[in-house]
Amino acid sequence: MKMRILLTSSARAFAEENGWVDYLEALQLGGLVQLGDRLALTDEPEHDFKVIRRRIQVGADEPVLDVTLDFPARG
Repeated sequence: MKMRILLTSSARAFAEENGWVDYLEALQLGGLVQLGDRLALTDEPEHDFKVIRRRIQVGADEPVLDVTLDFPARG
């Protein structure tokens, strides 16, 4: 199943500031990512993104797993 990373406005702003948008949007983590997971791109926990939504989109082609990331990762 294909995976698509979606970013909230705050996550997109932080990713753009750090040059990570293309990298994040190209990630294919599949079933590894679960609701509530933290995604770390650095060793600094304050830079973590949080998985706030998983949604499988079924259409004419193969299903796509949409994973929405938020920033900052709270909780």
